[in-house]
Amino acid sequence: MGQWLLALPAVALLSQLIYLFLVVFGLSILSLTSLLLNTLLLGILLPVLLPLVSRMRGLDRPAASNWWLPGLAAAIVVLGLGVGHATRQPTADQPQQTHLFYALNAARHQGYWVSAAARPDDWTSQVLTQPQYQPLPALYPHSATPVLHQAAPALAVAPANISVLTVSEVAGCRHLRLRLLPGRSGVSSFRLSVAAARVRALRVTGHAVAVADLKPKTDVINLTFFAPKTAGEVIELELTDQRPLALAVTTSSPGLPPHVGLPPLPSTIVAAPGHDSFTTQVRQEFRL
Repeated sequence: MGQWLLALPAVALLSQLIYLFLVVFGLSILSLTSLLLNTLLLGILLPVLLPLVSRMRGLDRPAASNWWLPGLAAAIVVLGLGVGHATRQPTADQPQQTHLFYALNAARHQGYWVSAAARPDDWTSQVLTQPQYQPLPALYPHSATPVLHQAAPALAVAPANISVLTVSEVAGCRHLRLRLLPGRSGVSSFRLSVAAARVRALRVTGHAVAVADLKPKTDVINLTFFAPKTAGEVIELELTDQRPLALAVTTSSPGLPPHVGLPPLPSTIVAAPGHDSFTTQVRQEFRL
């Protein structure tokens, strides 16, 4: 009896963690993280559970009679899947998550509806009527990852701006001191993208940043500022040569822009978690 009491709190905690992990990660690739954590937690519980299971099985019984416990567990799983399938429709208490954001390439005057989902749902299908699931070079020129998207009107959303503070050339290298300006109110983050091969040294708001730590597989440095100052953020770039530099700044602000074909979310649907979800993003390209 004492072993039952020891096991019950641990099992109750594990069941709640499984529920929370599914709410946070859903059935995406991130659910593998929850699977790993649950496996580790179950391993921690084994010293408590194994003696209990061994006693319930009865080691002195015939082997055929020891299958009732795993059989009961399998039946409960099948029953739970059946109930879940029968009650899968979203409700106000258990709403469905949806993912959507609006993106504008200001340099090309082209807008897009973009979703992290593989296919549109009942709500996003009102704007994703004929979506494509393929790479989107207008927004992600260095990525071959497919993304669900569809062309949208080019709305009048102000992009970021760059103010050149100083320019100098020393020993064949070019030094730029820039101020990145959000361009509009309510910007929660902006991302600077520049070719890593051209950058020899980098300073952000007066602090040196190791370029080697920022070089990704695509050879593009993506530097993201969260909660940027209204007055902008100052960066310094030391380039390997004196050629003009191409870079892009993508600003992000919470909320979708008003659109005739997109009604408010019903009570049975909520915005999915993630820094891209339900945002308005504007990409502007520069050559300095």
